[in-house]
Amino acid sequence: MASLADKLYVHLPTFAQHGAVTAYGLYWNRLRFGGAFKAEAAAFRQRERYSREEWRAYVEDQLRSLLVLAFTRVPHYREAWRELVTVEQLQKFHVEDLPALPPLEKQIARDFPESLLVDGKPDRRHRIFATSGSTGTPVNSYWLPEEVQKSLAIREARSCGFAGVSYKLPRATFSGRLVEPDPHSDGPFHRFNYVEKQVYFSAFHLSPRTAKQYVRALEQHRVVWMTGYSNSIYQLAQLVLDQHFPAPTLKAVITTSEKVTPEMRQVIEQAFSTRVYEEYGTVEDAFYVCENEYGEKLISPDAGIIEVVDDNFRPVPVGEQGEVLATGFIRPG
Repeated sequence: MASLADKLYVHLPTFAQHGAVTAYGLYWNRLRFGGAFKAEAAAFRQRERYSREEWRAYVEDQLRSLLVLAFTRVPHYREAWRELVTVEQLQKFHVEDLPALPPLEKQIARDFPESLLVDGKPDRRHRIFATSGSTGTPVNSYWLPEEVQKSLAIREARSCGFAGVSYKLPRATFSGRLVEPDPHSDGPFHRFNYVEKQVYFSAFHLSPRTAKQYVRALEQHRVVWMTGYSNSIYQLAQLVLDQHFPAPTLKAVITTSEKVTPEMRQVIEQAFSTRVYEEYGTVEDAFYVCENEYGEKLISPDAGIIEVVDDNFRPVPVGEQGEVLATGFIRPG
């Protein structure tokens, strides 16, 4: 929500906050699940049947298209690559050729984000989201509606698909959103988005005193699956087990933002009689990794290319640790 909306929200009574969340949910529902969403989700599912050769051809086609677009229409890359490559070379690029191009430095993305946009200027349809700043200063990322829809489509097809759930089903979410403005509130500690049957939980009020109210909200709204911050979901699950009160069975829990340890996984699965599926990505959607029904964490090649490199940006041998470089296909704009 915009800052003005946030300021108004904190002064509303609880029932009106439910209404505000629902109104905002209507806007977001149209943005995320309208337009190209269904077609993109179907395309992601269809590509899961690709052979190794088909994946290779698809990735290289996407890569060449992206690099040519960057070189011919994006100010930063037009300047940075001017002495390194030609359009003709980019049209024949292979994944193995990527080390020939210099990585994007975070300072450019932070200080000159518009230099990374097609034609060097925002589109009137752009939505701007900020990274969490967990690795330093937050960075603004610019999203077109069709890119937002593609981002949700890959999650519907992969994370949700592997877990046997869907955004159409009632869900609960732990995120960093302001849900209950009063730090001393006696509850409720959730707000309900009627449009998507989505329970927004406050991550900041969870305690032994409040845990039962969270569980009652799951029951009241017949929540089928839960997603969001791993640590918040784990804390709720631990409180359920510590206090020995029953919690509803969930079909799946899909964790985001934070690593899931084996202990966290065991506690969550025991408390909610469910299965945990871990998701790994970035707010910029430069790559996407999620866990399938066999417990394998799979890179989605149609989301982007992941390189694991050393301090000199050269690929490290398989099995060795390194830094991640990503070249994303979700957001060509």
